[in-house]
Amino acid sequence: MTSVKTWYRKYKSVFLQFILVTIATGVVFSILPSERQFRYEYRQGAPWFNEDLIAPFNFPIYKTDMEIKKERDSLNNNYPLFFIVDSIRIDNTIRVLHSQIKKSIRLIRQQNLATIPNNADSCIDNLLLSFQEYISQGVLDTAFSTQNGNRAVMVVSNNIATDYTAKELPAKRSGTIKFRSMAQKICGQQSWVETMTRLMPSVYTQVYTLEYDSVLTRMNIDQMQEDLSLTRGMIQEGQRIISRGEVISQGNYIVLESLRSEYKSRGRSDKVRIWLFVGKFFTSLIAAILLISFMVYFRKGLLQYNRKSIFVIFMSLISFVVAHFIAKSDTIDIYLIPFAIVPIIISVFFDARFAIFIFSAIIVIMGLILPNAYEFVFTQYIVGVVAVFSLTTMYKRSQIFLAAANIFLAYSMIYVSMTLMQEGDFTKIEWTRFAWFGGNSLLTLWSYPLIYLFEKMFRFLSNVTLMELSDTNSPLLRKLNERAPGTFQHSSQVANLAENVILQIGGNPLLVRTGALYHDIGKMNMPQYFIENQINNINPHDNLPYDKSAEIIISHVDKGVEMAKKHNLPKAVIDFIKTHHGDSVVQYFYRSYLNANPHEKPDKSKYQYKGPVPFTKETAVVMLADSVEAASRSLKVVTKESIELLVDTIIDSIVKNNQLRNSDITFRDIEVTKEIFKSKLFNIYHTRIEYPAETVQEETPRIS
Repeated sequence: MTSVKTWYRKYKSVFLQFILVTIATGVVFSILPSERQFRYEYRQGAPWFNEDLIAPFNFPIYKTDMEIKKERDSLNNNYPLFFIVDSIRIDNTIRVLHSQIKKSIRLIRQQNLATIPNNADSCIDNLLLSFQEYISQGVLDTAFSTQNGNRAVMVVSNNIATDYTAKELPAKRSGTIKFRSMAQKICGQQSWVETMTRLMPSVYTQVYTLEYDSVLTRMNIDQMQEDLSLTRGMIQEGQRIISRGEVISQGNYIVLESLRSEYKSRGRSDKVRIWLFVGKFFTSLIAAILLISFMVYFRKGLLQYNRKSIFVIFMSLISFVVAHFIAKSDTIDIYLIPFAIVPIIISVFFDARFAIFIFSAIIVIMGLILPNAYEFVFTQYIVGVVAVFSLTTMYKRSQIFLAAANIFLAYSMIYVSMTLMQEGDFTKIEWTRFAWFGGNSLLTLWSYPLIYLFEKMFRFLSNVTLMELSDTNSPLLRKLNERAPGTFQHSSQVANLAENVILQIGGNPLLVRTGALYHDIGKMNMPQYFIENQINNINPHDNLPYDKSAEIIISHVDKGVEMAKKHNLPKAVIDFIKTHHGDSVVQYFYRSYLNANPHEKPDKSKYQYKGPVPFTKETAVVMLADSVEAASRSLKVVTKESIELLVDTIIDSIVKNNQLRNSDITFRDIEVTKEIFKSKLFNIYHTRIEYPAETVQEETPRIS
């Protein structure tokens, strides 16, 4: 078990890299296109910068989506309507009409309105046959016929469809006129014929016999849609498609798009699929290694902190997945998605340099799954840099609004400039795109709550939280000021000194200030045992053994850590409490014991802090500032020379005792630190000018 733990600690970072590369490879692989990809990037109106393109095989020229939509719309607006001849209605109409004719004949005879010839029955039978033939051809309802005169109509009779226009078919309202003309033609222009037709109510002659069939109509529309041709011509193998330097016209663009589609469709054979899988896998692997390499190279030691590395991978993979789904959407523009949130959040928890490099890797990988990859990568990179520079130090909520405004301006300027470069025409600018940019900027405001969310999820520390903690009115610092005012003043001075140094040598000044303000909170437990809090020259250590005094002094570190955890201070702040004395010795009591007992060898561990020593530049600077500020209070004579000697002695002693062995502070940083401490301390302790007393010329009047 011990050997396994040892092996794990030794190869922990390698194991973590393998896991992260595997996860990243899997996610990138799942979102990369599975079809065969066309290798060329092109844009209508721009020159063709590649070599002359020759057709590698025969392929059809596909109609554009706009053309197909136009044809489908035309089809939907002009499709023929199917009508069925209603034979039952025809039979009923003729039977009722025959009955009404007989009634009319009887009425004529009864009232002697006209003489009925002997052949009247034969004449009427012929009239009914002719009228039946007329309505059997199909009669439309008058309302439909009036509104759709030019509409194509298919009349189905005996399973045979005949096409007409609506105006070519008789309308219901013309039935009476047709009946009268038939009667006069067949039976002659006799008075009884005229009387019979006038006595006939129009309801029996004005009938429609065509019924609309919605099922047949729908089936026909579907078939026509299915039969709609998606192509318009062919390109032969070996035919030149476009030459190098030629401007891509609309026709060229349609042919290139057709070739791109044909490439995808021809990549479905088993052999091609295997090679596509291999290429897709290695592309995903390279992308994942690129991302992890950026993490390792630009943030050394990041893989030692699981939370931080998982967070960076999490942000990256979320970006890939969002880009993948947006690329498939026809309703949401890719520029609505606020990808600038990624570098903003990473810069808050890490630094601007790291955020920009990681975001560069992310958008390059996203370019593999998005159209117009170069334009996307260029635009997002510029916007990401603008976002990071707008929030180099996020202290106020108003800064996020400024960043959002800068992002909108960046998007707008890039879009306008690239459109003018590509089109050479100001009227080609699509003003609706600015609505997407505005939405993107507004969504960027979600950075603020997301920072808080990720801060809690991954236990990070943001500048906003540091600002809140460094407020001297916070409960813990206010309590320090009340119980140990001397320590509070000392901590404030240390914070000022350390912050000035970090601003010069690099680091997080807000973290340094916060850590310095809290580094001595453990002294609240027994404030009277620390010299800065003693008044009236009463020192309780005078009545204690040296080792007991050392124990009390050393305990303020443990008490401070305990108090910090109780008040939920972040680990990064607690590190300042743990490390500000490192594993150094409480020299005063240790030397006092040696002087009082020259022949005894004391237990040095009783006089030594537990550590650890500082392991960051920030904690190292606070240790130096704490030691120098505390020592400066003991100066009897304050001169430039005495301050310089004090600073050099204290810092050289700390370096000599290996208290900075684990921190990434350089000798140059130490020299800069010395110079800043000397300058600041001299400004604090320099002798002020004595103003001469005012000579009293006359008695000052009393003020009542």
